[in-house]
Amino acid sequence: MNYIALLAFLLLSGGTLQAQDALKAYREAKQAILDEDYKAGMEGLRPYLDKNTYGQLSAYAHMHFALAAFRNEQFNLASSTLQALGQPPAGKESEWHYLQALLKFQQKDYIGGLTAVELIRDEQVYARAEEATFTYLRQAPLSSLVGNMRAFQRNKGFLAATSALLQEKSVMSTEEAQALSQIQANVVGETGAASVKPTLNREQLDIAVVLPFSFGEEKGKAALEGNNFLFELQQGMQLAVEEQQKRGRKLQMQSFDTERDPAKVLSILQEPYLRTADVMIGPLYPEETRLIGDFARQRALPFINPLSNLDDLVQDNPQAYLFRPAVGTIAARIVDHLSGALQAKRIALAYSPSSRDQLLAESIKQQAARKGIRITQEEEIRGNGMRSFLERLGIESREVQVDAILILSDNPSIAQPTLAQVEAIDFETPIIVPDSWLFFPFANYEMKAESQFLFFGNNTIPQTGRKLRHFREQFFERYQAYPSVNAQLGYEMILWLSETLSPAKGLDLHQNLSKQGLFQNGISLGLDFQKGGRSNAYVPLVRLVRGELVIQ
Repeated sequence: MNYIALLAFLLLSGGTLQAQDALKAYREAKQAILDEDYKAGMEGLRPYLDKNTYGQLSAYAHMHFALAAFRNEQFNLASSTLQALGQPPAGKESEWHYLQALLKFQQKDYIGGLTAVELIRDEQVYARAEEATFTYLRQAPLSSLVGNMRAFQRNKGFLAATSALLQEKSVMSTEEAQALSQIQANVVGETGAASVKPTLNREQLDIAVVLPFSFGEEKGKAALEGNNFLFELQQGMQLAVEEQQKRGRKLQMQSFDTERDPAKVLSILQEPYLRTADVMIGPLYPEETRLIGDFARQRALPFINPLSNLDDLVQDNPQAYLFRPAVGTIAARIVDHLSGALQAKRIALAYSPSSRDQLLAESIKQQAARKGIRITQEEEIRGNGMRSFLERLGIESREVQVDAILILSDNPSIAQPTLAQVEAIDFETPIIVPDSWLFFPFANYEMKAESQFLFFGNNTIPQTGRKLRHFREQFFERYQAYPSVNAQLGYEMILWLSETLSPAKGLDLHQNLSKQGLFQNGISLGLDFQKGGRSNAYVPLVRLVRGELVIQ
């Protein structure tokens, strides 16, 4: 994250100067610095360093010149330029001390840099200085930081860097343990959880993506090509980021491949970007979640599992979120529809051996029992067992003795025989299935089957509408392929995050979600975290009527 950006903006936009033709070269030099052509900017400013000729303007030119030299990694030149100036120009005292702090940090004069930070009075500049403090102090001697806790405890970047260095130690001295305890005591929030996260770039949303894009024998780019569902997710996210940036949204995304390797996960957590990100997408698997959980808790960094419905992954960590609905939420919505709209008393339940489907089936059984609904036939479907399950229900004889059939599986080998038998045999019993069944290429929901099938939502993406058409066109233009469901989910997730978190609204995910209500500005049917807290609580049941999804 570029912690000099604010200084450049303040210097180059401030200090009201008379715009005259004689100053054209001066303005061009400032613009060159903004355009990151530092050498050209410095050359353009050189004539204006003459105090006898340009008076007070020379002081501002010195500041611009020193900034450009620093950005061009000419640190000694930047330092000597400030020394030649002697004191800051009027109104630029905070920027002066900020640049002095950066130079001292660069020279490894950490205490000098920290002292300069404490002279900054402008709150916005001080916040940037805290960020720079965190970046530079990660290389500082720990003993000097612990010994100066009292002097610099106002600086959140100092606290974050000291805490990070302390936690890297396998054995701490008594003084170091006391210092860590003091830091945690200083930053306990209302939730009671310690946060040592440094002050971030409040002008930009920074998203870290931490997912196992490749693992096993194949790693790197080759492993990401082909039918990799996480690569598809990443494609959707990247397209959304680029679109939001073109629309003027200030956001950035950086991705890290865990390779499903604990050692790799730990190395990723040392990345500077991870320590200053606003939100993390990932991890995916339980073993990665456990490794990242403490890191996220300590730094108040919200992290979002993009695909799972298993709420046991998020229950014990206030920073953990599910992008999709939790198993219990899906079960409650299905059972409410069974007992309400369908007035069901007896149901049949089939489910796959996957963890999600087994837990969902168990939750439905428990909640159905409380509503007085009996499960008269239940089976975990393996292999080709779906056809025999339907036969035992009496479908072929049209003597089905249940009020509804629930099939919990995203597996096409379960969906295909079900659809084949429903098409071949005339019976009226409602069948409730996941919304993934909408996207199987062999699915044909025509005529009678339209009203018979109910699809329960799991961040459902309808396959019609202006926004979806736009997304598909842009995706095809970029990748020369049509987007998969995972690509659509990745795209939707970035739209949701960019709407929820922004410099104007603030970057506190939990607080913003509590105020947001139902989000319907993307391509899905909707997302609602206000009710669900840390997972999507919006689980519509829909029918497909004349090619359109109709919410029940």
